[in-house]
Amino acid sequence: ELTLHNIAEHLEISPWKVREYAHMLFGKSIHRQVRTLRMVEALQLLQTTSLTINDIAVQVGYENLPIFSAYSRNIIPPHLPHVEKITKGS
Repeated sequence: ELTLHNIAEHLEISPWKVREYAHMLFGKSIHRQVRTLRMVEALQLLQTTSLTINDIAVQVGYENLPIFSAYSRNIIPPHLPHVEKITKGS
């Protein structure tokens, strides 16, 4: 599991330093960067597989479909055919 604590432990620095370096590197919080990477992967899966929205949400690290749906609306273009499943709640 990818957590701030695990990253800090792996790099042998404090969680605060991970946050600071991540913000310097990405220009945003590490949480927001991870969320963006998850949505990029979800978009790729939407375009290249026939997985359900729920399966994609789980595969990219979300156990809660409504949270995935809320985040994805800000990143994934709504005109993709599979995205209709997100907005209709299937």
